[in-house]
Amino acid sequence: MPRYRTALDNRIDRLFHYQPYRLEFLENTIRHGLVRFARASEFNDPWDCKPSFFVPEDDRDRRRVVEFMQSASERHTPEVDPAYRKARAEQYLRDPEQLRRDLVRTSAEMWAQMDRRYRLYCLSTKPDCPLMWGHYADHHRGVCLEFNVQTPDFCTAIEVNYSAEYPQFSLVDGTDLSPFHSKSADWCYEQEYRLIAQETSEALGSRTLMTRDGFYQLSQGSLLSIIIGSCASETTLDEIAEIARPAGILLRRATRVPHRYELSIDPPF
Repeated sequence: MPRYRTALDNRIDRLFHYQPYRLEFLENTIRHGLVRFARASEFNDPWDCKPSFFVPEDDRDRRRVVEFMQSASERHTPEVDPAYRKARAEQYLRDPEQLRRDLVRTSAEMWAQMDRRYRLYCLSTKPDCPLMWGHYADHHRGVCLEFNVQTPDFCTAIEVNYSAEYPQFSLVDGTDLSPFHSKSADWCYEQEYRLIAQETSEALGSRTLMTRDGFYQLSQGSLLSIIIGSCASETTLDEIAEIARPAGILLRRATRVPHRYELSIDPPF
């Protein structure tokens, strides 16, 4: 059974990405179909993509964890004496508590390895959230990109799972990407979905999207419109219009609703 749901599973037809306005980045997206995926270390949530790994009670499953750690050690620290590595593995099998303590101690390095390998593109079902405009779109001076979910890449966007409890993850399940789509329930207002990619130079297998130097090539027809923030300058509007309209990209504008804490998007969806 799948451990996640995608935008396609949930019958979502469009998703939105908030970002500050940078002419060169937006031009890269409109003219060349490139978007930048982020490292988890760039996120504003210090718990994001930092899994807590559990030690199985079952001896056979615990042996799999130890074998995985041995294999990782051989890849990343080949200079370690093989006899020492073997003795340490045997100690872990005898003493699960020592294994648990060392997993906690080495978590930072595992997080760093994940940060080098994976890239993420954050999306929301909401284009009119004042908090998100404030946090991610330069205090309402930036833009929000509208994407078509009925494309090969965006239909795979994974729904973020929000939880009040800090989850634990399996260290050895190479198909488990749940650390990249699990967050505290405090963030549930974002209604987030994520595209998960591996950086080409660091990739293990091809089960995800792929980025090169952090950039991903969009499939044709992905970008539907650009929503311009309510506090964007006239210069910003003119610059965006100059590159978006020749490309046939619809421009929308977010504006404050008089006498209410709401935003209106024009033209409406």
